[in-house]
Amino acid sequence: MPTIKDVAATKVGIDSAYIGFTVTGGTKVKLYYGDTAAFGLVKTISVGASETTESIELEDLEDDT
Repeated sequence: MPTIKDVAATKVGIDSAYIGFTVTGGTKVKLYYGDTAAFGLVKTISVGASETTESIELEDLEDDT
């Protein structure tokens, strides 16, 4: 199971944002997001087994979510 640390939102816009983080020990990371408890959207990226810093762009965001 991957270990994730140093999570931060950057480049926050009207309908998008980037989530940056450092991950160790995984092959894939899934980030679930949305404006309800059911989320509704997911981004998946492949990562290396060693510690890497990643950034995922979240798109189609609603204001105040």
